Amino acid sequence: MQAKLFTKTVMVHIAMTVFVFMWPNFILSEDKSILAHARENVMISETTLHTKIIAVVKESLESDETDVAEIAPPRLSPIRTSKTAQLEIVVAGDIRGGRIPVELTLKEGERVTRKQRVFVAIDFYTSTWATKVDLESGHILENTDLHEIKVASKKVRRDQITDPNLIIGATLTRKVKANTPLKKSLIRIPRLIKRGSIVDLIFRRGGILLSAKGEALGDGKRSDIVKVKNLKSKKIVTGRVIGVNQVDVGR
Repeated sequence: MQAKLFTKTVMVHIAMTVFVFMWPNFILSEDKSILAHARENVMISETTLHTKIIAVVKESLESDETDVAEIAPPRLSPIRTSKTAQLEIVVAGDIRGGRIPVELTLKEGERVTRKQRVFVAIDFYTSTWATKVDLESGHILENTDLHEIKVASKKVRRDQITDPNLIIGATLTRKVKANTPLKKSLIRIPRLIKRGSIVDLIFRRGGILLSAKGEALGDGKRSDIVKVKNLKSKKIVTGRVIGVNQVDVGR
């Protein structure tokens, strides 16, 4: 009995000795596994995500890249994933309200591990017009006085001139310096049509061009919408002022 008890005690001591001897290697091997696993993971930063999204959106736009003022992805959290994962970014629709939908998909082989849709803001340049040189109040603007300045649409003020046809023939109401973006408050746009005057009604549709005479029922500047009575049919129509005593009724 004592011999059996002695034998068991010796075996337990041997087992404990072996375990203690192997324990550091066991911990080390576990640590290596953890470290190796940690090294297999990568973090995709917000900056990287934004760069990739902007590149994809630029490629998808049909317009000239020089027309695009800004592509602004939303705030995004960094993504932690494995080195073997593949990130796919695609445009998922058309531009609406100045935003375009983009889908981010993370895959491990054929398995989708993450999918996210974001909306990217897009702003385009708008043409505004400014004077080439300093001009005095009372100066009547001509085409040679002006040059085009492109501005991001969201920075264009409501009263800034974006149609050069409105400026030609307009009178400056105050002195302006060179490169000053022209506003409606800085110019007096001449009336091209006076109430009661006889005007040409112009109808354009495809390759068809027709004209008739009419009587203006109100004053109008370039691009104004006015009512005109057709002298032949006596019908009242509306049209856009396009020149001196000229109204386009075919749009």
